[in-house]
Amino acid sequence: MKNLYIKSFAAIFGMSVLAGCGENSWNDHLDGFEEPPIYSKTEAITYQLTQEDYGVISGLAANKALATTEEEMNALKAIANNKCFATQEEARKYLPAFFQCDDFPYFTLIDGSSIKVTYAVAEEAPGEVDYFKKGITEYSVTENDYMAAWESDEDFINAFAPMNPASSKLPGILKAAYPDAEEGMCVAVNYNEATTNPIFGSVSGSEWEMTDVIKNVSVDDELNIRGIVTGISTRGFVVSDNAGSICYDSGANGFSDENIAIGAQVNVKGTVSVYNRCLQIGKDNSYEVVGMDEYNYPKPVVYDGAMVDAACAETSDMLAQYVELTGTLSISGNYYNINIEGAEKQGSVYYAPDYIKEMLADGETYKLTGYFVAVTGKGNYFNLLITGVNGNAKSAPMHAPVGMVETVSKNAVYIFNGNKWSTAPDAIAVQPEDYAEMGMKYGNFQDDQPDTYLPLFLKKKLPYASEGDKIIVVYKYYSGKANFTWRRYILSGGEWIVYNNTESISEQFNKLKGEWKFDPSVTLTLPSGKGQALSTTYYQACVDWVFENIDKPLGSTSIKSGIGYVTTYGNNEYYSGTSAYQNNVDLRAASARTQYPKGYEGMSDEEIVALMKKRFEEEVMPGALSALHPDAVAIEGIDVLYTINFSAYDGTTAEYTGVWKVVGNAKFEFVSCTWNKE
Repeated sequence: MKNLYIKSFAAIFGMSVLAGCGENSWNDHLDGFEEPPIYSKTEAITYQLTQEDYGVISGLAANKALATTEEEMNALKAIANNKCFATQEEARKYLPAFFQCDDFPYFTLIDGSSIKVTYAVAEEAPGEVDYFKKGITEYSVTENDYMAAWESDEDFINAFAPMNPASSKLPGILKAAYPDAEEGMCVAVNYNEATTNPIFGSVSGSEWEMTDVIKNVSVDDELNIRGIVTGISTRGFVVSDNAGSICYDSGANGFSDENIAIGAQVNVKGTVSVYNRCLQIGKDNSYEVVGMDEYNYPKPVVYDGAMVDAACAETSDMLAQYVELTGTLSISGNYYNINIEGAEKQGSVYYAPDYIKEMLADGETYKLTGYFVAVTGKGNYFNLLITGVNGNAKSAPMHAPVGMVETVSKNAVYIFNGNKWSTAPDAIAVQPEDYAEMGMKYGNFQDDQPDTYLPLFLKKKLPYASEGDKIIVVYKYYSGKANFTWRRYILSGGEWIVYNNTESISEQFNKLKGEWKFDPSVTLTLPSGKGQALSTTYYQACVDWVFENIDKPLGSTSIKSGIGYVTTYGNNEYYSGTSAYQNNVDLRAASARTQYPKGYEGMSDEEIVALMKKRFEEEVMPGALSALHPDAVAIEGIDVLYTINFSAYDGTTAEYTGVWKVVGNAKFEFVSCTWNKE
């Protein structure tokens, strides 16, 4: 192996990595360059593969020729997709062709040069990682699921609870939802969870009595109502007391509260406002559910066509009126209109929730009951908040005092192992409340928000994680549509960073006879004389080893104490003679005897020199190499050798070459030195 002069630099030049590997392809990419730079002497460089490099390596014709089976061809293609090698052996096989390719910035390096390249190798990931790679299906627990979980279509809530936990019910729900699930299917489940157990039935007690304040109401009146929920819309609900009925308006379409159902006992406070002639609690409003009770609707006022037209012509503000009318439904998109015989005006369904829409079909004629609540379309539409269809007064079922049961939305991640559903190990889901806390209005991330927020999320959720811990984070991401996705993180240096299931490997390749070959052996030349940075690094490591392992046991407490073999300068020693000042091995017996007479008492000069050489070979330099090359490892079938060219001084300077072999992790064994051949 030829001698290498190691230079301390990050890169030889600032040329960008090129895209092609064709003849003179650099001309297509760098203005002003007619040919690549030529390296006319041996160089030792370090290089880390870029994401683009893996694609180049995968596409090289020379590497395709090395892939002789279909399996190897598929593995070669996978290098580009995975941005890593499957094994170290695969990297050693395909990297030499890349070093010869003109996409590699240093492809003109001559024989005797070396490259220490850092690349990614796939780590054997836990099984759930493969599951997540297949994608995440989203499932929202339905009302029927909750009924099944509570084993009742009356005494249930649209949530799980401590007495009926999600963990015990979700596996069965998923089994029913996906009867043909294949092994590895991954599902993110949306569900509700109550913090306390519900008590079914009415619990309001005798102390709660309905008011009779919903009468003779005007705009800006402040009302304090105790009443019953008798109608539900996607803007709010109708509350009725002993005197009348009025709409409670949430202020926006999309109102949804699992606690609100027909028969819910509510305390409502607010200021009266008006909307399209409909008086309502629409300002400074609030409500609480305190129980459940049975509710029997009064006999409705039956409207015919003439009465509908008269109501649409009314100019005064009105409270909600419980009515019945018959008409034929016309559905167009979100518009549900009612054609009423004998009426010039039309009926319109007022913000119907899904359970009402499920009872209606386009072109069918229905007898509808509900609350006349507004006139819209410049007096052309009679708005009906429906409570019943053809005598069926259906409502969102809820038979618990849910005002006393707080619920929160939750996400959980489940995996099917081919036999049963279970929570995904080593995975954590971002919860709806987490998005809200982070200021995500729509319950998902978008753009580069995961980069910023997910590390902070993990710090909060896993404050006691240990260095090297890994976790999969499942979260919702919006890119045209909100879908569940995932990332794997590792705690490194106290920070959570994205972990792509790869391990960074650094290995050396040497160029010999025009070819690059994997060779972890290292050849170093340590020039003598003051101010040689590389030499100083190695010789000072030798001096430090003598201080720690020889002088400290002799009682030295400081490297400059002068007690023992290390001198008061702290940069040279006479146990083996290394000097980080002169950057050589000082073999002068007289100097060694002067520094530590006790160590060489009764020995001749020749014996002192022989002992110092032996110590340098077998103790001091192996110790320094272990400190400076902690990543050195023995490789089966290859002699990993560290060859060092150095100078020694015994009154005159002479150059020598020593060889040490890696025999274990950062463990070196002396092989030979040319000073023994004299």
